[in-house]
Amino acid sequence: KDKLMQPVVQAQQEAIALYQMLLKDFADHPKRGQIIYRMALALKSIDEIPRFMATAAQLLKEYPNSEEATKTRLLLGQHYFERADYPE
Repeated sequence: KDKLMQPVVQAQQEAIALYQMLLKDFADHPKRGQIIYRMALALKSIDEIPRFMATAAQLLKEYPNSEEATKTRLLLGQHYFERADYPE
């Protein structure tokens, strides 16, 4: 199974590297919130959970009232539900 998933993981890692470059090189881009959200989604999809959590927290801090923040809260809820890990 791991061997079958390797191309998917590699593609997500490449996307994450691209998102990081975009965030660094275009810090004031109007779609910055969307880029952060897509990076969080990519991180979650390959089980990079600590980085996913940090990226989600960044998005919620920087864009708390955005559509991406709402989607991120849903991703966080899904994460906690999947792991039956409910923070107090």
